[in-house]
Amino acid sequence: IRPEEVEEIVVVGGDMHTQLLSEPLESKRHPQTSIDAKYSIPFTVAAAMVNGNVTLGAYTPDCRIDPDVLAMAGRVRHQTVPEERKTSLIPIVEVHTKDGRVFSKAEEFPLGDNENPMTQQQIEAKFRDCVSFSALPVPPENVDRVIDLVDRLETLADATEIIRLLSPG
Repeated sequence: IRPEEVEEIVVVGGDMHTQLLSEPLESKRHPQTSIDAKYSIPFTVAAAMVNGNVTLGAYTPDCRIDPDVLAMAGRVRHQTVPEERKTSLIPIVEVHTKDGRVFSKAEEFPLGDNENPMTQQQIEAKFRDCVSFSALPVPPENVDRVIDLVDRLETLADATEIIRLLSPG
């Protein structure tokens, strides 16, 4: 589904946290700070739809004012389910397209859960993304070495090299 095909995205149900992360709707659609954006389902869902993924970059000042993400966030909302119809606290994400199709997905175990673990490639990509926001740059060769060392952590005699590789010169 391409962003321009989306009429609306509805997060249906969930628990009280889902609602808390979705309302008040207008402030959740237009977060003013990075932490506001991180605690906003409408903004994060919009960033995922527009960018295909959510990284730390989605929460930077420039991305928080990205017109494509904000336009998509304007089409994301939460819908509570009446108490008598609740059968699960797992939210369902529905993507309604402009041509009338509806795609829905509920994920019992989020990515990274023990029941839905990340792949090694996903873990490394997330680590590289996080390191790219380090206050002091970490040389790429150090990042590669840290990944190698962490992969062999159980066999290392001294793990302090990892700290040294991530610390400023």
